[in-house]
Amino acid sequence: DRVNQLFNFGVDGVFTDYPQNLVHLQESL
Repeated sequence: DRVNQLFNFGVDGVFTDYPQNLVHLQESL
């Protein structure tokens, strides 16, 4: 269960941070 929680949290973190990172990249270009 612990591993599944960490895995799901990591996946959620990737998909929630990824769009924000793209926005920051576009703003910095």
